[in-house]
Amino acid sequence: MILLIGLLYLCSTAKLLHCDVTAYCSIPKGSHWTAKQRIGTCAVDPKVIPYGKKVLIRGKWYLAMGKHGKRGRVVDIFMTSRHKCMQFGRQKLRVKVK
Repeated sequence: MILLIGLLYLCSTAKLLHCDVTAYCSIPKGSHWTAKQRIGTCAVDPKVIPYGKKVLIRGKWYLAMGKHGKRGRVVDIFMTSRHKCMQFGRQKLRVKVK
């Protein structure tokens, strides 16, 4: 029962956005990125998705932690290698923000 109530709450308070979703990995110091480089985080435009919000992408939750220099509905998820980033590519996905 509690799980059902929690799911209903999540569905009622979350908003859906159509976004370009890309991936990034560790980069050299001195770049313009401010996103924390941790698994389970994503970089966003804070005018679209405020920092600290949870973002559901393809069944996995990410925490909006930093910006990436791009504007608008672009979400950049952290991955552990350049190879994984290249495999992920750029995708147009519907994401849920809570």
